[in-house]
Amino acid sequence: MDADLRERLRQRRPSCLLVLGASDTGKTTLIEELLAEWSAEGLVAVVDCDVGQSHLGPPTTMAWGLLERPFRGWRHIT
Repeated sequence: MDADLRERLRQRRPSCLLVLGASDTGKTTLIEELLAEWSAEGLVAVVDCDVGQSHLGPPTTMAWGLLERPFRGWRHIT
């Protein structure tokens, strides 16, 4: 991930963000970093559409969750 883009995302905090890319390109790492920062500032929702490697919900499903406190890992998302 380009450091300049990462910094712009941190500064401007979009209301909606879709992250797409090939396997092993850092999508999950980027999202985890942004969730950690943004959830420390307030309520954040996340939608997991990766049916091949779901972090939320059962395998092969799309799921969403709310972060009401700072991000500590996927299993802590309600």
